[in-house]
Amino acid sequence: MTAHPELQQYIEWITKAMGQGARQSKACEVIGLTTRTVQRWRNNGEVIADKRPVAIRPAPANKLTDDEKE
Repeated sequence: MTAHPELQQYIEWITKAMGQGARQSKACEVIGLTTRTVQRWRNNGEVIADKRPVAIRPAPANKLTDDEKE
């Protein structure tokens, strides 16, 4: 998982490289990312934060009850 400030820095580098004539795929390759990853990070031109750490996940249906744990 990549921290939000780091995401923004990567996107900035890629955007700068593309502004100087580089292809997005080559710019991504240099820093070790795929173009698909960069596409997921962008949403309408803005870099979005990873929402996995704050996601609400329901308990599994087969979770043990407190009685079963004892």
